[in-house]
Amino acid sequence: MRTDKRLISVLLAACLSPVWADTVVIVNPKQTTKLTPADIRNIYLGNKKSFPDGTTAIPVTLKDGKSRDQFMAEVLGKTEGQYKALWSRLMFTGTGQPPREVESEDEIKKVVAVNPNIIGFIDSSKLDASVRDATK
Repeated sequence: MRTDKRLISVLLAACLSPVWADTVVIVNPKQTTKLTPADIRNIYLGNKKSFPDGTTAIPVTLKDGKSRDQFMAEVLGKTEGQYKALWSRLMFTGTGQPPREVESEDEIKKVVAVNPNIIGFIDSSKLDASVRDATK
């Protein structure tokens, strides 16, 4: 029950603020599906393997940094330790592989810009026409 209340509060906060402070979730402009906070969370936590329109979703994340920390806490509702434990369990049981980690937000933007199946997140100041906000 306690987890349900936490999840509800995280989702409510996410719904009220789809661009989480300085971090924005991005997709390729050809990906026209509008994602909900629950969609984003489910994709990054391995619960969904596709966008709502059925196309494959490939999450990409940063290895470390402010945007990653903010994304983990505010969007996924997880600490780094909880996130790693989740993916360790999924890999051990053979039910999933964690999102690919890259070194920089520029790299995330670059891979999202060329592949309509990739979803990532960057600082909102880096948003331009090569990618689009996944929530809009």
